[in-house]
Amino acid sequence: MCRVGRSIPYWSTLTTRLVLERMDTRQRHNRWVTSVSFSPDGRMLASGSEDGTIELWSVSDGKLEWMDTLWRHNRWATSVSFSPDGSTLASGITDGTVLLWNVENGLSMHHLGSHTDGVRSVSFSPDGRMLASGSEDGTIKLWCVPGRTLMRTLSGHTSWVMSVSFSPDGRLLASGGKDRTVRLWQLG
Repeated sequence: MCRVGRSIPYWSTLTTRLVLERMDTRQRHNRWVTSVSFSPDGRMLASGSEDGTIELWSVSDGKLEWMDTLWRHNRWATSVSFSPDGSTLASGITDGTVLLWNVENGLSMHHLGSHTDGVRSVSFSPDGRMLASGSEDGTIKLWCVPGRTLMRTLSGHTSWVMSVSFSPDGRLLASGGKDRTVRLWQLG
C-alpha cells in the first residue's frame, strides 16, 4: 500500500481503489468554483469563481483559513495558477483578460492583455518566464512574464481552448479544446 501523507488521497495498489479522506471545507464563494491552484510550497490555495471573485486561502495541517479576496468583478474568474516561485498568481477572466497578481500584498500587478473572448486556462512555464492562456476565441497566447508582452499567438483549435499545460522541461505546450482535440506545440 502507498500512502503519501496524512489525509491525502492515494491509490491502494492492493485494491486499485482511490481512497479519499475529506479534510476541510470552507465556503466564501456564492457561485461555482471554476478553478483552484496550490502555491508551490503548498501553504496557499487560490480559488476562482463564477461569482467574480478570486480568494486566497492559507493551508495548514489540512485546514483552510481565508486570507484575502483579490478580485471582485462582474466577470467569472475561470482559471488561476501560481508561478513556480509562488510570488505571482495568474488569472484568466471571462471578459478575455489575463491578470497577474502579487501574492504577498494581494495587488494586481499587470494586465497582460486580452483575448477576443473569455480565457479558460492559464499556466506558467516551469521557469516562470512564460505564461500560456487558452481562450474561447480558439487561440493560445504566449506571454513573456518579465517583459509583460505578447510573444506569440497559436492558432489551430476550431473551438474553445479549455486547458493549457507546459511539459516539465518547458519545451512543449499541450492544449485541449472543445473541438475534442489535444494538441502539442513545440516551443523551440
